[in-house]
Amino acid sequence: MATTRRTSVRAQLSFLVIVTCGLFIAAIAGSLWQMQRGEQKLLDFIDDELAVERDVTNAYAQGLQMGQALRNILLDPANPQAYTNFERAQAGFNEVIERVKASAHVLKGGSATTAKITDIHARWPAHQARVLQHVRAGDLDGARQVLNRDETPTWREMRGALMEQIEY
Repeated sequence: MATTRRTSVRAQLSFLVIVTCGLFIAAIAGSLWQMQRGEQKLLDFIDDELAVERDVTNAYAQGLQMGQALRNILLDPANPQAYTNFERAQAGFNEVIERVKASAHVLKGGSATTAKITDIHARWPAHQARVLQHVRAGDLDGARQVLNRDETPTWREMRGALMEQIEY
C-alpha cells in the first residue's frame, strides 16, 4: 500500500510539473504572438505617419513653388517657363494634397483639419486664376492687388494648416 501511495504522489508531482511547464510554454507563445502582432501594428502606424508627414511637407514645398512661380509670372509675363513652373507646382500640390485630405485619421484635428484644408484648397485656385487673368490682360497692377489681397492671405491660411501638421 505504501508503494501505491508513493507512486500516486510521484504521479501527481509529475502531472503538476507537466501542467506547469505546459502553461509556461503557452504563456511564452502567447506573449511572442502578441509582441509580433503589436510590432506589425506599430510599424503600420509609423509607415502611415511618415507617409502623411512626407505628403504634408511636399504640399508645403509645392505651395511655396506655386507662389514663387506666380510672382515670376508677375515679374516677367512673357516668360513661358514661369507658367510651366506654376502649372507643374500646382499639379504636384493638387496630387499630394488629395492624399493628405484622405489621411484624416493621422492628422492633428482629424476630420476638422481635413475640412479646413479642403475649404482653403477650394478657394485658393480661384485667386490664382484671377491673378493670371489680370496678367494675361496686361493689368499687372490688378494682378498685384489680387495677389496681395486674396491669393497671399489664402496661401498663408494653407501654410498655417500645413505647418501645424508638420509640427505635430
